Amino acid sequence: MAKRPAELSDELWELLQEALNRDSGGRCRSQCAKIWANSTIVQHTSKALLLRMSVVGPAGTTKAYYVKVEKGTSWDNVEVESRALTYLREVFAPHAPRLSIPRLVAIFPEYRCLVTEEAKGVTLQSLLLRMYNPLQCGRKDQRFMLEAYIDSLVDILGILQSIDVNGEKAVDLEETSREITWRLSFCQERGLLSPTLKKQIEKAYCRCAAEVQGIKFKQFPAHVDFGPHNVLIHREHVCVVDWGMFGYRPTHVDVCNMWLNLWAICTYHPFGTGALNRIYDLFLARAREKLAFDDRGFDFSGLNVLVGRMYFGLKGYHTESDNIWQRLISLLRAYCYRHMLLFALKNNYFHMREDA
Repeated sequence: MAKRPAELSDELWELLQEALNRDSGGRCRSQCAKIWANSTIVQHTSKALLLRMSVVGPAGTTKAYYVKVEKGTSWDNVEVESRALTYLREVFAPHAPRLSIPRLVAIFPEYRCLVTEEAKGVTLQSLLLRMYNPLQCGRKDQRFMLEAYIDSLVDILGILQSIDVNGEKAVDLEETSREITWRLSFCQERGLLSPTLKKQIEKAYCRCAAEVQGIKFKQFPAHVDFGPHNVLIHREHVCVVDWGMFGYRPTHVDVCNMWLNLWAICTYHPFGTGALNRIYDLFLARAREKLAFDDRGFDFSGLNVLVGRMYFGLKGYHTESDNIWQRLISLLRAYCYRHMLLFALKNNYFHMREDA
């Protein structure tokens, strides 16, 4: 039996038992032992605790749930995610089971705790890393399924874009300018960026900022952390999870996040030059075919996100706890995004080259 995490107080534990048994049709007292015996810790970090709990109902059927407890975040992800799941449930219902989101079971705001029904499958990120295995890479059935998943990702963004528009908003160039200047200086001071590369990125930022200045972008429902790590694949079904950053943004924000995440997998995976390489270009091409978004906003967002991820990776290396593996992963991530910036410079992504 797993050790009970300290974050689960007696009061929260009682509430979870009642909620899970009620949803599964069981009886609280008789099922308590079974719930805990069938629980596993999926993730336990300084920011969140994620448990998987399975409950055996009266007919012998088993239901599995995810219990998320947020810790020390600067905004209440639990409240945001619960509102998003409630709001989007009916929107995705006509597309189920091919496209779906998790079902909300219970929320306990005072404990920053959210319970959802388990979404089956493996993450698209894990699936891609398996596909890059040189022993399997290039199989026709895998390439065919991959294209189907890419189409599903674009369809999900199309669903979000079709819901409604929450006005228009211009980019706050003053704030983003301060952020990018600080982040580039931080990276240069710690030896990740040369003065020449820093200057090239700053000039590219100025060109991108000039393109979006004064433009008001339509604000659509957006996942905001849309990446392969938050997409679960089960056969032909696709489920998007972790809606804790849900809000209204231009469509190019979600497109850019997914594109950069797919690009990163191709960049730092040791077998990323195989037959499945440049999957990010395939996704972007399909998105351009089916979605309406502004390329100027896409370029501006892409450059900002790349610099931001490089900065947070380097910051994690210098400020993380004594866990050497976490620090090394953060450093690897920083160098990965620096490499992507160099690739962007070579291929003139985000107006990186003045002479193009």
